[in-house]
Amino acid sequence: MFDSDVVEQMVDNAAVVARTSSTLKAALEFCLQKVSRKNRDVLTAFYAEGRSVREIAEAAGRGQSAVKMLLMRLRKRLEKCIEIQLVKGNSA
Repeated sequence: MFDSDVVEQMVDNAAVVARTSSTLKAALEFCLQKVSRKNRDVLTAFYAEGRSVREIAEAAGRGQSAVKMLLMRLRKRLEKCIEIQLVKGNSA
């Protein structure tokens, strides 16, 4: 059995994780809306649908290296946008 202080700390930690997860999700959703529809489709195909770079490249009529570079640039852009949103959220 756990000490009641340990259980309380675990509950507090879980609450922080839930708030953080919710905040990150909201920031991601906001930032995704700033990405063009065409690029959102590429992100959706890769991350949500699990399509390979090769499949995406073939469907878009692009080279695989171009799709890899696009995904890398989109990840960096989203990361930067999310960081900005989190800073804004913490200062509000």
